[in-house]
Amino acid sequence: MQLHSNKKILQKDPILAFKKFYRQFDQQSLTFLGEIYSDDVTFSDPVHMIQGLDTLKQYFESMCGNLTQCRFDFIDEIIGENDACFKWEMHYSHPSLKSNAPLKLMGATFIKYSDKIDSHEDFYDMGAMLYEHLPLVGSAIRLIKCRIQKNS
Repeated sequence: MQLHSNKKILQKDPILAFKKFYRQFDQQSLTFLGEIYSDDVTFSDPVHMIQGLDTLKQYFESMCGNLTQCRFDFIDEIIGENDACFKWEMHYSHPSLKSNAPLKLMGATFIKYSDKIDSHEDFYDMGAMLYEHLPLVGSAIRLIKCRIQKNS
């Protein structure tokens, strides 16, 4: 099943368009970025603060270029008149992390929107996404977590 076709994915409801966009996040989906986000969008995650659609597209292109696959399952949501919050699970794989094995990450996104998304904030544990899957660093982080759990 192909989630992104040559047809535009923008719908009257920016929430549905947002969720459809992230269900299969890859290079092909980026052609629809301007249909989802406003030209002056503000995007932030634990690593970056980005202003503008062109800069966001560059960031996503570099991210998608290294991923073998990435998709988001939306678990819960709170929808307001011009804002929304989503709890999600990201499924991804990367050649440099755990030999390209499928990985999962829990996170949340807060957006503000009108006809398109004007602001997007992602919240997730960077250690769970990246550091814990690196050979030396991951072992150290798991050891520290284990010790903290034993002392709790």
